[in-house]
Amino acid sequence: MKTKSRAKQLYWKPSYVDLDAMYPPIASAGIHFEDWDAWDDPFNMSYRQYIDVQAKKEVGFHPVRDAFERYKGDQHVPRRWFDGMKLAFPILQTAEVAAGRAHARTARYAPAPALRAAAFYQSIDEMRHFQNHLFEMRTYNQFDSGFDNWAFWRDNHFTMRSGKYIYEDIMNCDNVFEVIIALNLCVEVVFTNLIFVGIPSVGALNGDTAMAQEMLTTQSDETRHMAIGQSTLRTLLRDDRNIEQLQYWLDKWFWLQHRAIAGPVGTIPDYFAKRKYIPYIQMYQRYVIDNFIAGMIDDLAEFGLKPPRFLDDAIAELPDYSHTLYRTLFQYKNVLFNKMFVPTDADLEFFAEGYPTFEANHGKFWAEVRGGDPKDLPQLPMLCQMCGLPCVFPVPERPSVCSSILDNQAFWFCSRACKWIFDHEPHRYAHRVTLERQLNGMDVPEIREFMGLTPGLGGTLEAADDV
Repeated sequence: MKTKSRAKQLYWKPSYVDLDAMYPPIASAGIHFEDWDAWDDPFNMSYRQYIDVQAKKEVGFHPVRDAFERYKGDQHVPRRWFDGMKLAFPILQTAEVAAGRAHARTARYAPAPALRAAAFYQSIDEMRHFQNHLFEMRTYNQFDSGFDNWAFWRDNHFTMRSGKYIYEDIMNCDNVFEVIIALNLCVEVVFTNLIFVGIPSVGALNGDTAMAQEMLTTQSDETRHMAIGQSTLRTLLRDDRNIEQLQYWLDKWFWLQHRAIAGPVGTIPDYFAKRKYIPYIQMYQRYVIDNFIAGMIDDLAEFGLKPPRFLDDAIAELPDYSHTLYRTLFQYKNVLFNKMFVPTDADLEFFAEGYPTFEANHGKFWAEVRGGDPKDLPQLPMLCQMCGLPCVFPVPERPSVCSSILDNQAFWFCSRACKWIFDHEPHRYAHRVTLERQLNGMDVPEIREFMGLTPGLGGTLEAADDV
């Protein structure tokens, strides 16, 4: 009887080419490790095991989505919720595609064989995620216009540009370890519980069972992704020469993920959810501050790693972050592809209870809107050269705008953190052409034409829309 031989390792040292040619040093420049072959993957599994696990997850998601469609689940979802999802899912899809491509590159160029295998599995995970996000948008499109042209708006609309800047930047990183700190640590460990656990809870409360299940099946992969980030960080911190570089990447990507995720995500539980769960600031405290800062970062302090440089700035923004972003979007409602709405009495009561400074910082704005002032603005605001968000934080009346001069040209930023990142890598970020520059001088009809907005898109929901 013949026995099948099994390969225990899928890597080798080539005889036909130098290792530096196969795995270029630029992919790990500045990172020190003595024996890449000894790198450990805490979730070491075979491809067969991986496929079996993933197949079971798909079986759990699609029947829920099918039932939502068949039994008209949209009838139980407030109209405003769909308009929040129009902003959320194109950004999610952008992030997943970029993560998939970034990890495909890591799977090819990482110097550690076990890391290449782990990155390969994660790249496939991200493909599953963005395909499921597309399924979800297809489901939404049966009930609500505004999802059919999502790919064009993802690439061209100013509300999507921040996510596009940040995640395509990760996708194009030369250094695979910067990718891991940006994605596997600063996205997966810090923010995914907020997105894929906190937000699905709000979705289920608002009747969107399909979205809740889709988010949870996405989160089911994140444990492996988190393990890659945590094990990589712990391993590399054993060599003191890596600390400075790792600290910079942590400082940089924590802030950029705070910008890309914290504000946009915060508008969903605070505004687009008619049936409230808890204020977003409490969700951020639970999933980011308590879980990440008080947990992992404190544990790693013995290696010399410090909390993210701009953590205090991020925390200081939280009482206003979602409110500032929502009211800014409201002022540009006539150049959006989703619809906005005036907060109801119940919304304002919720904000007053959950945000002690809400009335002082935002109450007057909404009082004037409810008094008949639409607050529409004729042109786009100044957009940050680093993150792409409007320069309106912490509140539009008192924005913390910063600037830098490079080659006799001024660059403007929404925060000292974005300026600090730009100043560290100016030639990496100076050539971005923000939509503010492309649309400079255009009025609302011209902006709508540029962004492909057909009649009926944008504007406000009315009381008859079950706001």
